Amino acid sequence: MIGVASTLAGTALLFFVSKYKQVRWFKLISGSSIFGHGVEYVYTSQKEAVLDIIKDINHSDYIKIYTMRGFSFLEPEEDFSSFMRQQEKSIELLIANPGSKQSPNPEVINRGVETLTADPEMYRKDIIRALEKARILKEHNKRIKCKIHTEPATFRIILLKNRIYLSFFEPYKSGSQLPIYRIKSDSHIGMAFERLFRQVWKRASECHSFTDKE
Repeated sequence: MIGVASTLAGTALLFFVSKYKQVRWFKLISGSSIFGHGVEYVYTSQKEAVLDIIKDINHSDYIKIYTMRGFSFLEPEEDFSSFMRQQEKSIELLIANPGSKQSPNPEVINRGVETLTADPEMYRKDIIRALEKARILKEHNKRIKCKIHTEPATFRIILLKNRIYLSFFEPYKSGSQLPIYRIKSDSHIGMAFERLFRQVWKRASECHSFTDKE
């Protein structure tokens, strides 16, 4: 009877979580507080996470972005583009190195094949356009730093003072369409991704070193 009761209780809890996970106050009751892993909440997509990310950006004196294209920050009118003009924050951008047309970055090609258009050259040009926008923003905001990396398209990270927001790349979906994990910055997971960012930053090249030579 105890086993049956435990199964029923577990099923009821799973139903409750599935049905009410969209309720904002439910974020306060997370596995993080029970198990200490640091994951506070999982959003279904960036659209659901936007307000919380903006709130955490407002309470952070720095923004560190590790991604492939960075459209959410670099494209005008996108969710976080307005923060790129705020000169009171230190901003570090890690964007993929597109390489040249004759010698493209193989990781960019791999990700380009996974896009809806399955056009690696179009994806490469998207990154080139993002780098040009970053260059223009740097001219107006001296607190922006930008580097280009050659890492695979595995995940994208937004690192802030109190939290990091992590999402994983999947074929035929952009990072903004996928689940986003909200993680405490001072947790083991959060500190591990902070160390990862620092290591990739050390190996990366300055954005201005990129020239799109054919």
